Amino acid sequence: MKIKLIIFIIISLLIEQMVKGQSLTYSVTKAPFSSDRYDEFSPVYYKNGIVFTTNRPSFKFSSYSSEQNRGLLKIYYIDTTGEVKWESAKLFSKDLRTKFNDGPVTFNSKYDTIYFSRNLEVEGKLENLSTVRNKLGIFYAVLVGDEWTKIRDLRINNEWYNVTTPCLSPDGKRLYFASDKPGGFGGLDLYYCDWKTDHWDNPVNLGPVINTAGNEAYPFVNREGGIFFSSDGHPGLGGKDIFFSKPSGSSWLPPVDLDAPINSKFDDFALTSDSVMNEGYFSSKRGSTSDIYHFKTNYHQLFYCEEQRTNHYCFKFSDEGKILINKEYLHFLWNFGDEVK
Repeated sequence: MKIKLIIFIIISLLIEQMVKGQSLTYSVTKAPFSSDRYDEFSPVYYKNGIVFTTNRPSFKFSSYSSEQNRGLLKIYYIDTTGEVKWESAKLFSKDLRTKFNDGPVTFNSKYDTIYFSRNLEVEGKLENLSTVRNKLGIFYAVLVGDEWTKIRDLRINNEWYNVTTPCLSPDGKRLYFASDKPGGFGGLDLYYCDWKTDHWDNPVNLGPVINTAGNEAYPFVNREGGIFFSSDGHPGLGGKDIFFSKPSGSSWLPPVDLDAPINSKFDDFALTSDSVMNEGYFSSKRGSTSDIYHFKTNYHQLFYCEEQRTNHYCFKFSDEGKILINKEYLHFLWNFGDEVK
């Protein structure tokens, strides 16, 4: 009986330590390429690093920027394979730099086609471009050698409303974006277009389960078709929160708020991750500027799982009066629905 009690106590302690050690779903740290003076946001993976959007100056010797006089948005790149410092980030491509705002971006799986947001008109004097009619649109370019060429705008762009924050699905057949075009449910709504042989089809609104009277933007789609997005219209922790949903028939399941510390009382938006959500990046305005944060998943947040059956934590032991040497390791299997962790 003493042996049974000792084993039971050891197992209980192991379970307790495991739960305490993983009290937070995610571990979050500020990315080293985020500054304290400029905005950095909308990270996406690109080859050996991260492409992001920032208003830091695109020339080397600028040393000052005020809250009221921040620069225009540009597309930057940082190699994350070595020592990473914010000073190491550089302009992604001169081919995609304009006189006005550039970014955010999304890439196809081969990284040879880029879709990016920018103002519709970028030629001429800056004061002439700063009009309410110069809306944001989505453009694309193709990589030829080391140059981004064949820059074209999408036919869904319009001078009367914004089309922005693009995200290409992993198979490249669906383009998600945000727009305040008429006929939506609120401010910015989420839409998608499907690829039809040689063109993008008409925009489709994701519907009232996803879109609210507030603003939904910054979509990111995983390989299963689930979508992460930011919203200030769904109930959350405050400001913009990052939500997750996935398709259900012709509609979507009710969005789920991501756990803290990814979400906070501040604006949290623009998440990107690896294919299994083990780690990734997101944007947040937790300080005086918008910054990029890196996250690691301690244990995977459960979305849309069936109610777990009651677990009584019963263990069966036997004592035949002799000690048997068991050369096999002891494994604990936790069953969450149909998935064994």
